[in-house]
Parts: sequence; C-alpha cells; structure tokens
Amino acid sequence: MTENRFRPQFTPDCSKSETILGFVYLLLHMFAFPLLLPVIQLYVFPELDEITANAAYYGIGLFISLTVFQKLLRREFDHFMDRPFHCLRGFFVGYFLWYTLSFLLTGLMMAFGLDATTPNNQAVDLLAGQNYNITMVISVIAAPILEEVLFRGVLFQSIRRKSRLMAYLASLLLFGLYHVWQFALVYQDPTYLLYIVQYIPITFALTWCYEYSGSLWTAIFFHASNNFLAMSLLQAM
Repeated sequence: MTENRFRPQFTPDCSKSETILGFVYLLLHMFAFPLLLPVIQLYVFPELDEITANAAYYGIGLFISLTVFQKLLRREFDHFMDRPFHCLRGFFVGYFLWYTLSFLLTGLMMAFGLDATTPNNQAVDLLAGQNYNITMVISVIAAPILEEVLFRGVLFQSIRRKSRLMAYLASLLLFGLYHVWQFALVYQDPTYLLYIVQYIPITFALTWCYEYSGSLWTAIFFHASNNFLAMSLLQAM
C-alpha cells in the first residue's frame, strides 16, 4: 500500500519503556492520586485549599511529563516541525469536528431536556473563583501537556498498534471517565458517569487531530487553545 503524501501513515512512536511508565502513571494520576489527595488535605495539610491542591496535582504531572517523557515530547515536536502545515490543517479540521459534534450533541441533549453543563466544568468555575491565574495556568499549560501525553501519547498509541477502533474507543471512554468518576464517587450517584457522553466530541477531535497530524503537539496545542478560549469566556461572563 502506498502512503498518501497529504496524509502520512500514522506511526506509533512511544517506546516500550515509555508505554509501561505511561500506563503506571496514568493509573496513579487517574485513580490513586485523586483518592489520596483528600486524605492528605484532611490529615496532613488541613490548611491546604482546593486551588493549591489542584496546582500540586497537575504540577507534579507536568513535571513528570517534561522529564520522564521528555524524549517522547521531543520526537513528537520533531514530527510537528517536519510537517508544520499538515499539522496546522489537522488542528483546524479538528476544531471543525469538535464544533460540529458538540453542536449536534448539545442539540440532542436540549431536545431531551438534559443539562449540558458538566460537573467538571462547574468545579473549574469554582477554582477560577479562588484564583483565576493559577486555574488558567493549570488549564492551558499543565493539563493539556499531561493529559495528551497520557491519553494520546501512551494510551492511544499503544492500542493503535493493534486496533484503530479499540484505540479510539479506549480513548473516548477513559478520557471521559477521567473527568467524571470522582463526582460519581463523591455524590454516591452512578448517573454522573453518563456525563462521559459529553466528552465524546472533544476526545474524538483531539484523537483524530493527533492521528491525522502524526504529532502529539498538534493535539496539545488544540487542547490548550480550547481550554484558553473556555477560560477567557469564563472571565468575560
């Protein structure tokens, strides 16, 4: 099969050691740390407020991303610089996919009288109320780099080697679950897991953007710009 010169074949670029370390940290960041953080706040640092705790949570993740996965990020940046215009095309088409899917999903939810506001967005609003600047840094720098490394650079890449469909499904499910499972646990209400559906548009767009461009940085820039727009709108309200 010949390679389409306008859409280079996606080639997973995550090494075996990076994949193993990535899955270990994905489980820690997604499940262990969120459970451990309230215990630390309650028994070790009772004076620690929510914004400081979240800054530490994402700060540690950003540090690990920039050190443990430094070589992965460098290789992915080289891919971006090799085909910058191709990556930019993927960036803008990804935005079109996200907007179209979000519009359709929101319309469908409104038709059934469902609330389109996610509990995670409400939590971000509360954090921004405590300290907007720190929340902006978390949303625009720390979260995009950390989450794209884990969910696209490690999770999607590793499964994509065996099955493209399963890679998309895993990315859609786990990225959505990552944003909602804590609310289902805290409020003892499994219906909060249904909010996973609302993360399908952005997750699909980010994953497609990465696969199409062949560079993780395209997805990082997309993720960062999307969060920046959301935070800017929040401040304007």
